[in-house]
Amino acid sequence: MSSVNLMEKLLDAVEVEWKALGIVTLPTCNIKWRDTNRTYRYIDLTSVSVETKAITETSEIGSNNAPSRAQKLVEKDDVILATTRPAQQRYCLIDDEHSGEVASTGYCVLRAKKHEVLPKWILHCISSPSASRGTKRHWIWRS
Repeated sequence: MSSVNLMEKLLDAVEVEWKALGIVTLPTCNIKWRDTNRTYRYIDLTSVSVETKAITETSEIGSNNAPSRAQKLVEKDDVILATTRPAQQRYCLIDDEHSGEVASTGYCVLRAKKHEVLPKWILHCISSPSASRGTKRHWIWRS
C-alpha cells in the first residue's frame, strides 16, 4: 500500500487543512554569547545519529570556546534537520535532556505552533520518502 493510500485511509472522513511548513512553525532565536556565562551542550552536525535519529553525543561549550556555528537555541519538541549533506538524513526531535541547549547553524530548527500541528507530525513529514526525494532533488540541482 502506498503512503498516499495509507494517508487517505487514516484521514477518511476527517477534516484536514493542509498548510505549508512555514505557516505552522515559529521563528527561533540564536544565542547571544556576550549575554551569558553558563555552559551549554553543543549539538554539532555529527551529534545526531543517522541510524537512531537521536542525539548520541554533545560537547560542553561556553562563550570562551564556542565554535562560530554554535548559535541555535533549541527547546523540547523542536525538530532539527541537518542542511549540510542532506542525503544523510540527520534529523531528530529534541527531548527534555537537550532542551535549552545550543545546536549548530548547520541545522534547520523547526518549532511547531502546537495549536496547529504536532511536532511529531513535522518529524514524520520530513522523514517521509517523498520529503527525502525532494531534498535530494533540491540538493542535486543546487550543487
